[in-house]
Amino acid sequence: YWTEAKPLLESEIAAPGGASLERLYYLTVIAFDEADVPAMEKYARQAVDTIEKGPDPNSLSGEDWFRLGRLHDFLREPSEAEAAYRRAVAAFRKVPAINPAYQGLTLVRVADLDFDSRRFDVAATGYAEALALAPTLDQVRPFRMGLAAFGSGRFDESIAEASRALSLD
Repeated sequence: YWTEAKPLLESEIAAPGGASLERLYYLTVIAFDEADVPAMEKYARQAVDTIEKGPDPNSLSGEDWFRLGRLHDFLREPSEAEAAYRRAVAAFRKVPAINPAYQGLTLVRVADLDFDSRRFDVAATGYAEALALAPTLDQVRPFRMGLAAFGSGRFDESIAEASRALSLD
């Protein structure tokens, strides 16, 4: 699949006005999959510099901000990634995603950041919102969700999630 897509995407971004966020994002993913770190960084940096820092970042959609968060992850820029993911959540609140999986993945990523910062109540709510949008998301790990619920004093939820985690093992 990538073998056919890569040259097409490269030719499209070489054309005037062809370097869209989506194309640069997919080229970044392809380079990552191929372990081509210089190309991965080149495409991710180009997207960040031209799209996020471009003329109208306020017009970006939740899907766009999600992709920018991932691009910052590829560039190992955790603060910028977190800011982009949080902007994605805000954008999705205004205009829900066409594909709820993007919105759910964004909520999971932000919930993980909140969990790591020991904001367990916010994390537990984020995980629950993600599952409400996309119940089959396996990125919401029951054990982690149970710990977040426990940390926020939601003991019944915590027990239910811990039981679910044990049943998956």
